[in-house]
Amino acid sequence: MNEPPETEREKLRERIQKKGRDLWISHLLMAQCLTFPLIIVFGSNPLHKSFPERLIDATVMGLIAFGVLYGFRAYERNSYQEVAQELIPEATREDVPDLLGMVLILKGETQLQAREKLLTFLPQLTEDDASFVKEAGRIRLQFLLPKRDREMVLLSLGALEKVGNTKSLPSVRALAEGKHMGETDLEVREAAQVCLLKIEDHLERIERGGQLLRPAPPNVEPETLLRPMSSAVQDEPKVLLRSGEKPED
Repeated sequence: MNEPPETEREKLRERIQKKGRDLWISHLLMAQCLTFPLIIVFGSNPLHKSFPERLIDATVMGLIAFGVLYGFRAYERNSYQEVAQELIPEATREDVPDLLGMVLILKGETQLQAREKLLTFLPQLTEDDASFVKEAGRIRLQFLLPKRDREMVLLSLGALEKVGNTKSLPSVRALAEGKHMGETDLEVREAAQVCLLKIEDHLERIERGGQLLRPAPPNVEPETLLRPMSSAVQDEPKVLLRSGEKPED
């Protein structure tokens, strides 16, 4: 029995996200690999080897570790690319975070295909789409801002106008103040300034809404609210008429 298309898409998204995480881990391990030879050379020396001997050991071990991790990263990149090629043709606006990851990580034809999808989907984002863009998508949009891809920078700014949050402000402000492409491209700098104002306005509206919905502190004791209201004039019981009784002359 075939699974519904929605279930298949969810499984494909889970696969692409897992492969993306594995690829990021491989990048981190490659970076850590650079510190391994330094530890051997300048770390503790329990075997009392000479500096040249430690330098040779560090070089050999570093090359071995680099080769292993390079092969691991190549494998993870190929696996990620294969899953990406499955997702891209059927991608929807909800796949924007994964498409952003492909543009940042991959190279070649797959990266270009993901980029073409983003050229369509990023201008369509609304404030309501923050629910599926999530923090991962916002971070990837921010990673695109220092790039030299002018079209993607402008589209990323437009998207952050809708889904950006407090954490997006430093990256946008950098462009607005003339850093990266904002240094030489007036349109990019002005777009970043507009984006900055809109994010700040959005955050201010959220804060005002939270204040309006905040319950007021209770100033009145509960028993006070339940206390019957006394009349302004305290009538004597004998003055009050009973049913059927005539007043005395």
